[in-house]
Amino acid sequence: MTKKIAIVFYGITRSLRHTIESIEQHVCAPARLVGQVKVYAHFFIQDRIDNPRTFEVGAPDPNEWQLLKAGHVQRELPDLTLEDRYLAELMPFGNAWEDKGQSLRNILRQLISLQRVTQAIIDDGGADVVIFARPDMRYHEDITVNLNDVRPSTLIVPYWQWSGGLNDRMAICGREAFSVWGMRIQHALKFCRNKRRSFHSERLLMDVVKHSTVQFKVMSWRATRIRMNGQAAAETFKQVKVAKRLEAWCLCVVRPSLVRLFRRGTSP
Repeated sequence: MTKKIAIVFYGITRSLRHTIESIEQHVCAPARLVGQVKVYAHFFIQDRIDNPRTFEVGAPDPNEWQLLKAGHVQRELPDLTLEDRYLAELMPFGNAWEDKGQSLRNILRQLISLQRVTQAIIDDGGADVVIFARPDMRYHEDITVNLNDVRPSTLIVPYWQWSGGLNDRMAICGREAFSVWGMRIQHALKFCRNKRRSFHSERLLMDVVKHSTVQFKVMSWRATRIRMNGQAAAETFKQVKVAKRLEAWCLCVVRPSLVRLFRRGTSP
């Protein structure tokens, strides 16, 4: 049976004209060799980008999203009411960026976009493999995972740049796991309350994965963030330290396995 593969883009495009060639060559083309591919995209319409933290200020190309030629596209204005609600809930726990909430708002906007495009896949009947990618990243090689080997409960993230949690920039997920990765914003307030700390995207991902029953794995697939002006961000592709990988293995592999065994043993 032909695999149904979803390739997902979300957030804002901002530098797609600089990354589209690598996306087509290293993401879409390899996936088409394995199965039936549909590209899903959700983008917020912004007439201006203002991110002092990354030195990006200016007007993005409003038509850049068309370069993806996606089968499903949703574009809408930012949901400021929802963003303000999240900010009101999360800011009392602190602000890791100390910029009056601007960086936190940008991350929340991205995660809201991710949640909405994930819901679109669910509404479309799901997919056997879901590849979450960002439109503002230049991919350095073909997908390093054999997509035929992706099981329904598999969730795979890069083994580099975990920033205290798990790399949250791209992922390859099975049918039962993609919603864990894509809908994680709904756990943001619970994360801050339980940890008694400020919101942190990579740490949220690790927390969500460890409380799920997905089969967590890592991959070597590399990509570099490209700013609106075409400049590449500095990236570190070295594997995270052994101690950190061991911690992730215990939290995200051993723990979910024990949970699955417990549930199996207590089911009638």
